[in-house]
Amino acid sequence: GWYRGLLDDSTFTEPYWARWREVLEGPLASELLLAQIDAWAETLDEAAVRNYARWPEKAPDGGSFAYEVEELKDWVAARHAWISLCVAQDDPERGTGG
Repeated sequence: GWYRGLLDDSTFTEPYWARWREVLEGPLASELLLAQIDAWAETLDEAAVRNYARWPEKAPDGGSFAYEVEELKDWVAARHAWISLCVAQDDPERGTGG
């Protein structure tokens, strides 16, 4: 698409990847994301009990809402680590250097 040319232009890519690094260390920092998940889980905890009582066939595979929340947090943390590793590369698009 049209954006292919953007990623070939260092005038665009250098600030683009710098912004990714900034956001991953700031508003999208892993600890902030995990804290947000905990806050949402706390809000939904009581409703989850009613939900699984109403639709027991949809109960979480791990056996509890808390287990599912931990699974989500593990996935988010792993995904954040992977994205952070990619963005730390000299050439994040191609995954080289760093």
